[in-house]
Amino acid sequence: MISNVRVELGRWAAVASGAEQQGNISVRLGQEQAARAEHAAAIAADLVTQHTTVVTATRGESDHALASADEARRKIDQRVASIERTRDFAAQMLAAWQSELGAAQHWQARAEKRVAAAELWVSRAQSEVAGCQGQLSSAERRLSACRRDPEKRNCNSEARSVAQAQAELHRAIANLAAAKEELHNARDELARALARVQCCSTAVRHADTAVAAGQRALLQVAEASHSVALALDDARRAEEAVGRAEIHLGAEDDSVTAMTSLAARARRTIDEARNAMRRASGDYEGCRRHVSDAQRDLGLRIERLRDFDRGGL
Repeated sequence: MISNVRVELGRWAAVASGAEQQGNISVRLGQEQAARAEHAAAIAADLVTQHTTVVTATRGESDHALASADEARRKIDQRVASIERTRDFAAQMLAAWQSELGAAQHWQARAEKRVAAAELWVSRAQSEVAGCQGQLSSAERRLSACRRDPEKRNCNSEARSVAQAQAELHRAIANLAAAKEELHNARDELARALARVQCCSTAVRHADTAVAAGQRALLQVAEASHSVALALDDARRAEEAVGRAEIHLGAEDDSVTAMTSLAARARRTIDEARNAMRRASGDYEGCRRHVSDAQRDLGLRIERLRDFDRGGL
């Protein structure tokens, strides 16, 4: 019976030793797993930090782009309003100068007719003067012939003819002078009308160029406005993407916090297990000493029993 107890104590000591070794192995494995978990949590935390930096920078760029696009839109709206006012003013000026040009062209037409009439008057007046000069020469020759004719006692009729021819010539000369004065004035008016037409034509060209330039400017601004609208849409989509990234980043941060918490909990659990193993090792050592003492004591008792058995024989 004592031998069986001794064998059982030995078996128990072996089992306890194996359990201690297995516990130490489990603690080491747990420590390694906790270390890997902490390392993974640290990597994830570093990635979250990097992502946070990128998202923060992107948020700043997105806000700046959105503000710039809004400002560009405001300036384009102002530019469109200014160009439209300028174009409308140029269109009004074009209409006004076209009206002035029409009036100047009518004036030119009237002045050309006046010049033509004055030229005809001068031509007729010149012919009339020439005719009067011829009549005066004929009357003077008749008066001279009458005065040389000894048979003529009275040349009053011839003298009256000369006087009448002189009066007609003076009237014709005065009419020619008036015609020439009219031609001079008509040509002066025509020159002023032509200058007015030229001035109005230049103003019409300038106003028409201004209107066309305004139209081209509006087209260019429309293209710029379309580009700004696209940029504004891109900026808004970027802002929405940043918002989604911030949400995902918050989820990542929560996940990393959970990982870190779990890793820390695992570390605490392993530390508690290690401390428990230390206590268990101490208890095992105590038990092992007691078992060893018990085994020695049982050995002594067995030897005494054997001695007793031999003596009795």
